[in-house]
Amino acid sequence: MALATEAINRLLQTVVALATEAINRLLQTGFAYYKRAEGHDLKCLKPLCDMALNWLVVCSSGFSH
Repeated sequence: MALATEAINRLLQTVVALATEAINRLLQTGFAYYKRAEGHDLKCLKPLCDMALNWLVVCSSGFSH
């Protein structure tokens, strides 16, 4: 049972890490592209992405206990 719990925790940590990396890349590359292309500053969406990341971390930590 402990081995299965450890495997699930590692899987969730991997998912959180991948989601974090994807959101960071989106913020760094995608928003910069749109800002240049459209002339809009989309940094205002960063707090929303941060909230989504926090939600993901909270949900995944709920599975580890």
